[in-house]
Amino acid sequence: MSITEVAIKRPLLITVIFVTLILFGFLSYKQLNYNLLPKFEANVIMVQTTYRGASPEEIQNTLTKPIEDAVSAIEGVDQIASTSTEGVSAITVTLKQGTNVNDAQRDAERRIDQIRALLPDDSDDPLVRRFSTDEIPILRMSISSDLSPGDLYQLLDDRVAPIISNVSGVGSVTLIGAQQREVQVVMDNAKLKAYGIGAAQVAQAVAANSSTFPAGNVETRADRLSINLDARAGTVQDLRNTVVRENADGSRILLQDVASVTDGLSEATTFNRINGQPGIGMQIVKQSDANAVEVSQGVKKRMAELKTQLADTGFDYTIAMDQSLYTLSSANAVMFDLALAVLIVGAVMLLFLHSLRSSFFVLVALPSAMIPTFIAMYALGFS
Repeated sequence: MSITEVAIKRPLLITVIFVTLILFGFLSYKQLNYNLLPKFEANVIMVQTTYRGASPEEIQNTLTKPIEDAVSAIEGVDQIASTSTEGVSAITVTLKQGTNVNDAQRDAERRIDQIRALLPDDSDDPLVRRFSTDEIPILRMSISSDLSPGDLYQLLDDRVAPIISNVSGVGSVTLIGAQQREVQVVMDNAKLKAYGIGAAQVAQAVAANSSTFPAGNVETRADRLSINLDARAGTVQDLRNTVVRENADGSRILLQDVASVTDGLSEATTFNRINGQPGIGMQIVKQSDANAVEVSQGVKKRMAELKTQLADTGFDYTIAMDQSLYTLSSANAVMFDLALAVLIVGAVMLLFLHSLRSSFFVLVALPSAMIPTFIAMYALGFS
C-alpha cells in the first residue's frame, strides 16, 4: 500500500502522526539554544606571554624565539607568525586543514611546559588558547559608583564578579579599565648613596617582609598542626618600618628613611568610557553549551538585584552591548518571514486557482512540514 493510499484510507492515522510531529516540533523549538553565530573553531592557536617592562628585543630573544621553536614541532603546523612588542609576545600558529585543534592545543601546552625553565622567571606563564565563537562576549557593560576607583575595583572583584560568575551558563567575567590598589615604594637615590645601601638590598628587605615561612609542626596525641610564620606587613605603616639594615652600633635604617611608601593605585594601561563617562567595564562570556539569551537575561536580572543591594554606594551600570537583543531579533525575523511566506503562497493559490480549499491545504501542509524539522535540529544539537 502506497503512502497516498494510506493517507486516503487512514486519514485519522495521518492526522495523529502529523499532530504528534507538530507537537514534538514545537517542544523541540522551545528547547533550542539561541546563538547569534553558529559554533565553529578556526584552525588557529594563539600563544601570548606577558613580560612587563621588557623591551621588544628582549621579548624576541627570551620569549618569542624559544616558544616558536617549541610549538613548531607540534603536528599539523602550516604557518607560524609572531609579534614582539614592549612587554608582550604574541605567536599565532595556523594549522593544516583536518588537524584536531584540541589535540594541537594540548601538544603546544606540553611542549611549552618543557621549556618553561628557559623562559625569564619574571614573565607570566604562556597562555595557549584557540579561537572559537564561544569566546565572544555576549554582554558588555560599564559600571560606576560613588566609590574611588580602587574601592570600586575591590567591590567588583570581591563581591560582584563572584555573584555574576554563579549565574547559570556564565563562563567567565572580565574587568576592563580597572585600577587596582597598589602599595608603591619609591626609592630616594640620594638617601641610598648617603647610607651606602643598594636598591637590591631594599628590594630584598621588602620581599622578606611580604612572605610567609613554614615554622615546623606541633604534635599532640590526637592532632598534628603545622605552624607558619607570617612575615607580611599588615599596614602601610608596618611596611614603612621594615628594617633595611641593622648597623653594628644597634641603630637601624628603616624603609621610610630611604624611600617613600604610599598606598595608591596601579598605573592605568586601559581606559573604559561610555557616553564620555568613566567606569569599569565588565564583559561576560558564556559557556560553550549555554543558551546566550538565557545567560544574558540571568545576568541582567542579577545586576538589577545588585543595584538595589548596593544603592548606598551609588552602584550603577550601563549596558553597552547585549548580544541577546540581536539574537532574538534575528530569530523573530526568521519566524516572521516563514509565516509571511506561508500566507503569500496561500494567497497566490487562491488568486490563480480560485479555490479556497486549495489555499487551505497549503496553509496546513507547509507548517506541518516545517515545524517537525525542529525535532531534527534539537536532536543534532543545532541552535
